[in-house]
Amino acid sequence: HSVPVNWAGTVRVTVQSADLATRKSVRHLDPYVRMKFSRNRYETMAKYGSSNPVHFNETFDLDYSAGASSVIDVSVMDKKQIGTDEPIGRGYIDLSQFLPAQGRSFQTEVRLVRHGESVGVVNVRLQKFPDRTEDTREDSWAWQA
Repeated sequence: HSVPVNWAGTVRVTVQSADLATRKSVRHLDPYVRMKFSRNRYETMAKYGSSNPVHFNETFDLDYSAGASSVIDVSVMDKKQIGTDEPIGRGYIDLSQFLPAQGRSFQTEVRLVRHGESVGVVNVRLQKFPDRTEDTREDSWAWQA
């Protein structure tokens, strides 16, 4: 359920780590994080033979346009050498809570669910960089001789 927000700019998403609580030992997983936002897909590198928590520390810049969907779909996947990668868990980041707020940087936990069960969290840092308006005060002063 996306709430359009009257804000435009870049949302920097840093996927820091995932703390997985799966039935299968994390040592036997090759996890990576996949995010879907707007029409784009972003993926971290897979971490082979990981231990908990799994550290990613990868950053992605997402372009946000005023009125666009405010939801980032976050999945942790298990990379398979043969066949299709398997989902470990899925969660969401709702930017409608973050974009109108005062600060520029926020820490959040994305709760992962699979078949109705909690399977861990992904730790994410969000930063926002608004688009510059064309007539800011600094620009108008800069042009005066």
